Amino acid sequence: MPFKSIFSAFLFALVCIATVGNANAQEKEENFVFRVAVVDMTEVMRSAKAPQSIQNQINEKRKVFQAEIQKEENELREGNQELARQRTIMSPEAFKEERRKFEERFVAAQRKMQERKLTLDRARAAAMEKVGEALKTVITKIVKDNGITLLLRKEQTVFSDKRLTVTEHVVAELDKLLPNVTVFTKGAEKK
Repeated sequence: MPFKSIFSAFLFALVCIATVGNANAQEKEENFVFRVAVVDMTEVMRSAKAPQSIQNQINEKRKVFQAEIQKEENELREGNQELARQRTIMSPEAFKEERRKFEERFVAAQRKMQERKLTLDRARAAAMEKVGEALKTVITKIVKDNGITLLLRKEQTVFSDKRLTVTEHVVAELDKLLPNVTVFTKGAEKK
């Protein structure tokens, strides 16, 4: 019998603790205000100044690279035509050597194009990382300042009232914090 009474007392104590804990939790929940907001990240990236400045700089650099590539392609095309014309007057060994040199130039040009594309991709990624860091700061500030308890991406929602949207606020704050990003420094322009 003593075991049953000890067990009963223990069980009673657990129930009391659970009841008090639930009462405290309910009291805290009654004071809890649940605030939800939605942000359209696609619109932020399309409208904010920093991503636009990055895209403009990348496009300008791409135009320069494309002009250089076009010039090199024209030179290769002319070289190939000249080599074809000289084939009849060259010895087979000399033609074979000139063809090998031409193919080396062609491979080097392809490699250069790939390096340029990689340069653009890396530059964009590094610049967008800066935007991401600034965006994180902006969103954290907006969440704290407005007491937001849940912030969702628009892409994650099926429906949301427009009054829940903080996209314009995020864009405005991001533009203040990071109006532009320098993608290429003077030394990087020579690449």
